[in-house]
Amino acid sequence: MQETGENNTLYIVGTPIGNLEDFTFRGVRVLSEVLLILAEDTRRAVKLLNHYKIKKKLESFFEFNQRTKIDKIIYILKTEGDVAIISDAGMPLISDPGFPLVYAAIKEGINVEVIPGASSVTASLVLSGFSVDRFYFGGFFPRKEKERKETIKLLRELKSPSIFFESSKRIKSTLNFIRQSSEELQIALLRELTKVYQEVIRGSAKEILEIVGKRELKGEITVVLSPFSPLKEVFDETVLEKSFYKLIESDKISKKEAIKILAEKYKVSKRELYQRFMKGKVNE
Repeated sequence: MQETGENNTLYIVGTPIGNLEDFTFRGVRVLSEVLLILAEDTRRAVKLLNHYKIKKKLESFFEFNQRTKIDKIIYILKTEGDVAIISDAGMPLISDPGFPLVYAAIKEGINVEVIPGASSVTASLVLSGFSVDRFYFGGFFPRKEKERKETIKLLRELKSPSIFFESSKRIKSTLNFIRQSSEELQIALLRELTKVYQEVIRGSAKEILEIVGKRELKGEITVVLSPFSPLKEVFDETVLEKSFYKLIESDKISKKEAIKILAEKYKVSKRELYQRFMKGKVNE
């Protein structure tokens, strides 16, 4: 693998998400044979490498230095040998550094291969208890209020489970926001997957907050949200219907305007309201 020439390869290597035994035979072999290993946190990488008795040159490659190192790494790939990139846990590039390097390597005609491995995304999904024929992955849940509201609006339209990473420092704030957005939405909170202290908590945001109480949630956390149930989370259908007809009869506004008001008030999809109340073209 370390011969120079045009056939050198950049390997994207998936690593264990917690339990070091969840590493593939191929992943161990590739890291044992490459010329250089790039890691987001070399201190964490050393633990993995030592566990498998891998002794290779290790170099840091993280968010704030990756772009300054790309030219050097491309040169190594072109003239010296194979390079592997790993993340702290799971697959590189997924909410982790690495995309600019992979893009540059492809652009330069360098071989790029992926070594699949453990995934906190798929592991969390199958443990959630929700149907996962399709799903949405949103990376880290947004911090800003405006972006959070936009995310919830998107999820209402998707009608499929969604999964997010979250910091242990922000998880309770995020749960409170979700609780305010929907009392009925079901959640699976997964913490420290595959590790000794793995924990899975299921329920509504309110129920989960009651379960954890004042306890500090530490470690790696993923949150899986159930699909939103159209028109049934925050109101009774009878209340919805009465509200709609009151608007168009008492307030004398158009059906279209009434739908817009109800969609904003109850935070639901306009499309669902159109299907329920509009029989044909909207009449102004």
